[in-house]
Amino acid sequence: MKKQFLNKCVIAIITAIILTMPSTIVMAGQPNTGINGGQFTDWNTLTWTANDGTETTFGRGPKFSDIHPDVTDPEYFLKGYYQQEGGYWDSPYHREASTYNEPLANELKAFVHSFDWLNSDELTRANMVHDRISNGYHGNTYEHSAEAFTVLMTGKGICGDFSEEFQYLAKFVGLECEVYTPSYLHQACLVKINGQWFATDPTSTLPFLSNAKTYPVDYETEKNRYDKELDAKWDAYFKENPGSMTEKIFRADQQLASGEITREQYDAMWDSGELY
Repeated sequence: MKKQFLNKCVIAIITAIILTMPSTIVMAGQPNTGINGGQFTDWNTLTWTANDGTETTFGRGPKFSDIHPDVTDPEYFLKGYYQQEGGYWDSPYHREASTYNEPLANELKAFVHSFDWLNSDELTRANMVHDRISNGYHGNTYEHSAEAFTVLMTGKGICGDFSEEFQYLAKFVGLECEVYTPSYLHQACLVKINGQWFATDPTSTLPFLSNAKTYPVDYETEKNRYDKELDAKWDAYFKENPGSMTEKIFRADQQLASGEITREQYDAMWDSGELY
């Protein structure tokens, strides 16, 4: 327990230091955080004009009913989150199932019935999810609750709450969406519209199609961008501090996570003093 605590403390302290260091490494394809490489010049057709003048029209995406005419129940995806009828609610936060929450169930049902999402295109659906979670519900109040869908129910939450709930409401209306980490201690979403992935930050009160909030990305590049930036900073730090205790711990943790060494071997490295 002591060595695990020391491990976490050392890594956390050095990580904070590294993340505040001026970056001297430019990652290929890294977006400009101010304008993210361009702006939407036609919201109706989802047209993006890059800073170099290149214009791309992504389109609004298909109506759900055009792709899945067999689905006629607005609660189709929502019902999949009930463990059993009249029984328990399966929290999207992967916590233990709690007693069936009727007010929450009613609020979720109200959302999927608030517009005809079955006959709406993907851009309309994404906008409706945004407006319910991001816009007009107190913004990010930095208050975290153990309850599921705290933003939906109270308007309060941290970035992870906003992003998780954006993701689940998107899925309830047939959109592909997932939570990712774009920067230190922050979470946002990647949502797919007409085959194109967009990064969007649900905690921001800006309009959905503001280029400072939502912008087109390559999925793999953006999904892994922060990890690569962090790895580059770690590598730069280790280059300047070769053989440090922090590097030894970091490399051992990587080996354990990748399966190169077993838990027994990892513990033995600590017991032998190899990582001190």
